[in-house]
Amino acid sequence: MHEYKVCHTPAALFTGEIGLSPLQANRRHRALKKCGKGLYKIISPIQFKIGEVIKLVKIPKGLEACLKGVNEVTTIKPGGERPPLEPAATEDDIQDGTSG
Repeated sequence: MHEYKVCHTPAALFTGEIGLSPLQANRRHRALKKCGKGLYKIISPIQFKIGEVIKLVKIPKGLEACLKGVNEVTTIKPGGERPPLEPAATEDDIQDGTSG
């Protein structure tokens, strides 16, 4: 299983197996069936907020945009530098109908 972080929008899962922390599983206990240590089968739809980390064998179709591998996610450590931002739209871009 691979770890993924929910980014950009909340993620909804409807079927399959998922790895969760005890706290995550406890919050969703009515929608899950325990299969092993930290491994659960989804028996009814569940949702995850932005920032939650889940474990999946494979990302379901349609969730590629909101799930990123934990190693792919850029985080800012205390005292660290922020990643570079994309340039903001200029007045010319806005008037032309384009951005960034």
